Amino acid sequence: MSAVRRFAIWLLRTALSYAPEESRDWADAMLRELDFIESDWAALFWALGCTGAISREWLRGWATWLQRQFEDLLGIQTDKESR
Repeated sequence: MSAVRRFAIWLLRTALSYAPEESRDWADAMLRELDFIESDWAALFWALGCTGAISREWLRGWATWLQRQFEDLLGIQTDKESR
C-alpha cells in the first residue's frame, strides 16, 4: 500500500472520529467506499472531499449548539419543538 493511500485512509478515519453521531454511518460508508477506488491519488482526493463534507456537518452541529447556548443565555424564546 502506497504512502498516499495510507494517508488517505488515516485522514478519513480521523475525520470519522469527529463526525456527529447522526452522521457516523454515512461517514463510515465513505471510508468503506475508499476501498473500491483504484487510483491512490483518486483515493486521496476522495478522502479530502469526504473530510470536507464531514467537517461541514460537524461545524453545522456545533453552530446550532452554540446558537442554542446564546439563546438560553439571553433568554430568547424559540420554538422548543424544533430543537
